[in-house]
Amino acid sequence: EITQMEAVSGKAPMVKFWLHTGFLNVNGEKMSKSLNNFITIRELLKDYAAETFRFFVLSTHYRSPIDFSKDSLHQSEKSLDRIRKYYELLDVEVGEDSFECEALAPHKKEFFDSMDDDFNTPKAIAAIFGLINDTKNDLDSFSDEDKIAIKAFLDDVAHILGVSFETEEVNAGSDDLLDLISDVRSELRANKQYDLSDKIRSDLQALGYEIND
Repeated sequence: EITQMEAVSGKAPMVKFWLHTGFLNVNGEKMSKSLNNFITIRELLKDYAAETFRFFVLSTHYRSPIDFSKDSLHQSEKSLDRIRKYYELLDVEVGEDSFECEALAPHKKEFFDSMDDDFNTPKAIAAIFGLINDTKNDLDSFSDEDKIAIKAFLDDVAHILGVSFETEEVNAGSDDLLDLISDVRSELRANKQYDLSDKIRSDLQALGYEIND
């Protein structure tokens, strides 16, 4: 498998460490063709962003079984979107200067301690939400230096986890139409009509729009 991946990527070594995850289950059952619950990554990426699936995988410890379901993928979408909305509130530019933030310190320590603890990504991600819960309502009172420290930390987190917290802007003239489509998708999702909701999002992505629920 390593040889195949390095042949495809052209990079040797492609990565320095390889981890074998726990078994992948689908709605509590082992994924297999005989149970007709088999899905490939290629098929998955037609309806979901790669970062959504990556965040979903990281939300479970690599040694534990992963239970795949559309509900759990949608939860990963929501979680990733929550971090992105918080990141957007940090309306500062990160430069070469580094700063410390007292409110950030315990959460930053928890994140890296968790990653050092056998790559405990669920606990590390929980540290990010701990930061959001403790600081979101008070960000207006934070100095620019504090915000830069937090944003720089989240940039490091994004690089480590292999996701992006940046959000793409859409043209102002499309806002009304996108709001309408968003309302329709929200109603579909509320009624658990995920297949149709995912198709709308997939079609929009094909047109160059990224929709984060």
